[in-house]
Amino acid sequence: MKIKVHIALNLAVVDCCEATECAQDFFGTISSLVTFLGARKRTATYVEFQKQLYKNQRIRRLKSFSATRWTYHDRSLEVIQMTYKSIILTLKKISLEETDKKNRHFANSFLKQLNSFKFVLTMHMMRNIFSITTPLSNYLQNPAIDFIQAIHLIKVTRQQIQDLRAMKTESVYENLFTETKLFCEAQDLEEHDLAEVRTSHKKRMSGEISSDERITSANYRYVCEVYRCSLDVILSKLDDRFSGSENIFKEFSLLLPERLDDQNDTDSDDSEETIHVTAIYSALCKMGMVSAFPNLFMAYKGICTLLPISETAERCFSKLKLIKTKLRSTVGEKRLDNLMLISCNPDIEVSIEDAINKFASTSSVLQKAFMFVISSCLLGYLEFGT
Repeated sequence: MKIKVHIALNLAVVDCCEATECAQDFFGTISSLVTFLGARKRTATYVEFQKQLYKNQRIRRLKSFSATRWTYHDRSLEVIQMTYKSIILTLKKISLEETDKKNRHFANSFLKQLNSFKFVLTMHMMRNIFSITTPLSNYLQNPAIDFIQAIHLIKVTRQQIQDLRAMKTESVYENLFTETKLFCEAQDLEEHDLAEVRTSHKKRMSGEISSDERITSANYRYVCEVYRCSLDVILSKLDDRFSGSENIFKEFSLLLPERLDDQNDTDSDDSEETIHVTAIYSALCKMGMVSAFPNLFMAYKGICTLLPISETAERCFSKLKLIKTKLRSTVGEKRLDNLMLISCNPDIEVSIEDAINKFASTSSVLQKAFMFVISSCLLGYLEFGT
């Protein structure tokens, strides 16, 4: 059984990024902007403006979105937010000096988007969401992850998102909208508030009692249609994708070492070492208690071998792409397996002498050559010594 907690979280984040048309347009603009400024000449202009505006700071590069590494969404937005002014100046220079009408049109389109208050507001909203999900995503990518702790962190993350969803409209105005307005003023952007859109009213028919109530405030419409909708989507997806695994992990939590400790002594020494699950499993194996406690052994074996993430398998596929190159297209399956084991387990120490002896014992020709080299070395040592 393999619980893909990390992928499930990523899918929930992706659903949040595609929850509304505003979010889809925002990330589509970001992706196109990173591609547009990825040209060598435009990147050089972008770097030059960074050196002028942000002295004594390291140069940052725009990061494109990845289909598998969802933390790149947060990193890309972080770079854009920190170098927003330099991006604006780069696009202005391209729109003024570019001779190609197509590139000039793209630069003007991006300038219009980046100067809009709605774009900046969506950027700050997504940054607030990613500030909660990114630490969890980084923890889930750790190969030495504790899956019970992972479920606990998922609960904490969900509660933090729920707190954002439960905020009153006035609190959202004070936090999100005020922060966005201050950012727009600091970057000298053209818009400092959402544009009011004229709402049409439906004509009341004869005999109809209820009136047509429409949202007239642009800020309140954004909170209802974008802000809360995105949070509702990620909350529902987290519930759908983690509800089954949470029930399984609740049963495993009964076998945690802290549940097995004696709670009678309230004045116990706090400096006592913590017993880990792997230590209990090793003790059952080394002391020969497998036959005495077969069910307990199987339970701890399941806890120690159950993978909460799919990062190990994904790393193997990444290594396979690096190992099986064009020059190794005809490599055999046995040799490929051995190369994969060496590459995927670099932390395992291997004795060089044992490896040479094992390699020499594979054929009689190698044994003769190996013994000839040893005898030659011994004769040379004896002659030199005499």
